[in-house]
Amino acid sequence: MNKERNENLEREILKERVSKYSPFALILVFLLVVVSWYLSNQPDKLETLVGVSTHHQALLHDEGHSLYLYVKLENREKPVRVRLPKNIGISIGAKVRVNRVYGANSSYEKFVFIGYVSDKT
Repeated sequence: MNKERNENLEREILKERVSKYSPFALILVFLLVVVSWYLSNQPDKLETLVGVSTHHQALLHDEGHSLYLYVKLENREKPVRVRLPKNIGISIGAKVRVNRVYGANSSYEKFVFIGYVSDKT
């Protein structure tokens, strides 16, 4: 009888521990799934392309303005938009070097301005 009572007490203690810690285990599993999904969708590829600038756009906001240059690439139907740094002038019709940052497993894609390509070699 004493052995049976000890087994019942151990089962009750185990049930209490499981019910106490199971929400934390579920939260941990959920966080692991979210973090792994986030990391798998990060851009991990880089490609340098050269195109021709077609036109520009300026967006005004409280902190000043942002200049965007549209660059026509050979393999694209529409021009892509790249943000110009503050100290770079606008040059329409010039060759532009851009980095294409993209993820292999996601649809994320961003173009980053590197600089103008000079015709002097």
